[in-house]
Amino acid sequence: MPASISGYEHDVFISYRQKDNAYDGWVTEFVENLRKELDATFKQHVSVYFDANPHDGLLETDDVEKSLHNRIKCLIFIPIVSQTYCDPTSFAWRSELLPFINFAREDSFGLDIRLASGNVASRVLPIRIHEIDSDDAHLLAGVLGTSLRSVDFTYKSPGVNRPLRSKDQLPGTGHSQYRDQINKVANAIKELIQAMRRAELGGATASGRAGVQPKGASSTSFYHELKARRVFRIGFLYLAAALIVAQVGMFLGPALGLNPQLLRLGGYLLLALFPLTVVLGWFFEFAPDGLRRIRTDQPNPFPQHQRKPFTSWSLILGLAALLLAQTIYFRWNWLTEDSLPNERERIIANSVAVLPLKNLGDQKADEFFSDGLTEDIITQLSKISSLKVISRASAFTYKTSDEPLEEIAAGLGVSSILEGSVQRSGDALRVRVQLFDAVTRNNIFAETYDRAVKEVLELQTEIARDIAQSLQASLSQLEQTQLDKKPTTNFSAYELYMKGRENYYKYDEASNFLAIEDFQKAIRLAPRFALA
Repeated sequence: MPASISGYEHDVFISYRQKDNAYDGWVTEFVENLRKELDATFKQHVSVYFDANPHDGLLETDDVEKSLHNRIKCLIFIPIVSQTYCDPTSFAWRSELLPFINFAREDSFGLDIRLASGNVASRVLPIRIHEIDSDDAHLLAGVLGTSLRSVDFTYKSPGVNRPLRSKDQLPGTGHSQYRDQINKVANAIKELIQAMRRAELGGATASGRAGVQPKGASSTSFYHELKARRVFRIGFLYLAAALIVAQVGMFLGPALGLNPQLLRLGGYLLLALFPLTVVLGWFFEFAPDGLRRIRTDQPNPFPQHQRKPFTSWSLILGLAALLLAQTIYFRWNWLTEDSLPNERERIIANSVAVLPLKNLGDQKADEFFSDGLTEDIITQLSKISSLKVISRASAFTYKTSDEPLEEIAAGLGVSSILEGSVQRSGDALRVRVQLFDAVTRNNIFAETYDRAVKEVLELQTEIARDIAQSLQASLSQLEQTQLDKKPTTNFSAYELYMKGRENYYKYDEASNFLAIEDFQKAIRLAPRFALA
């Protein structure tokens, strides 16, 4: 007999695996009892399609019978969910369940129906007769577009996993749970059919009566497709991971001496990759045979843990928890720093970077002297424990930079910058230095030193003391002694050492040999010169 609503072959379609009926005819008995219960529930006849000898083990090369294709056009689809039903290669899965979901999503009612109570129910009404594996549950939920909500016919007993039979009774009561479950199925079918009948008669939700879930054929189908392909999860996971990386970069960047422009570029890159990630999540999936394009003509038949292995709820919740904890931790640290301004100001005020001194001499060959003097000033300042001094390697990355001082200071994580120049003419030496506050852009200290070239060792110590005094850094007695200690009293040996060090930093074989030669000459002139 035709369905209750014109244009449909049957009211109810029963889909099952032959394996689940072969043992004791459970499915046949269920359908017979359901038909009796429907006759007692409905005033009119409800047609139920049930094939007692279904096909099974369908392969991709097999043809689907056109008669079965027409019978799929039903109001309600009931899959008998067992330990064997969730098999993407089976006839029931590929030629019954998936085609019905496609059909229902595109017809006038849609897959989801709004009931008279205001709740929403799916036209797929699963009957679960076994406790199934989590992979199978994920697989079924993936094609349904929602979590598995079934009417259970499972026998409850420790160590037992079998269908509930009509003769099974609750212990000590003589009551049959099976009959109650049959009644639940009939009532669920009644609610769905009544809602669709009202919708057919014009009872749309806009008029305040129960009807189908408002569903534009294109917009809602697209929404369901987004859910089935886990695009929302992929987008959330990417954004959460990107925020975690960005926060770590913002928090640790200054401490590691990372250039802020590099951090900013990384942020732009993360933002630019977001739409690409979403597009890839829409078009591609992980299948048993590797990465493949997602077919748009049917719900994907592969288990979700294979399709999108990095989009499980456990990973989403874990990443969200990590992001929340990290945000709270970073915010707490920032609030703690703001609540202790004196400590914060002390640390920032005592940080300094010595930029490479510019060589203003007539001889370009004297470049080694200006670079050597810069490194030795850094070394002297590093002996003062109350100062945070940026290393030579970090400072010399800005040797040819024309960036503003405040940007250089932000990149190096300091608030004070020392720059200057060296001019050597014969035995005369002039060194000009300026110490800037990168926060206020004020000049903290400026001085010009005119000395004999041979006094360069004393000059390094003098400049270091002046900088420490300008930054109000305290010196212990031991630190004062270390500053006064000279590596050698032989200027010629020291000059050869500076040349050798300059060659060493070129990091090539020829320069290394020159460096060794310069160091050996310095040692011959000053055998106790430890640095050489």
